[in-house]
Amino acid sequence: MYILKSTVDANLPPGETVKKYRLLHGMSQKQLAEATGLSLSAISALECHNKLPSYDKMLKIICELDMPVHLILKSDKPTFSV
Repeated sequence: MYILKSTVDANLPPGETVKKYRLLHGMSQKQLAEATGLSLSAISALECHNKLPSYDKMLKIICELDMPVHLILKSDKPTFSV
């Protein structure tokens, strides 16, 4: 599914960007968690508190939602947990 760039503000925090893409794909947090193999609490923490998961887990989310990577990795110093 192709999402128009104009539908998502590039200045949003990563968690809000993921939420917007998830909603544009018509997915619930639970569906995204199941599709990526992540826990529901990890998806919720990302969307509500911008707590980024590890790089490999974030990549699963980006791929599942067909997101442009630059929307997440736009910070000078992206912080991923280990």
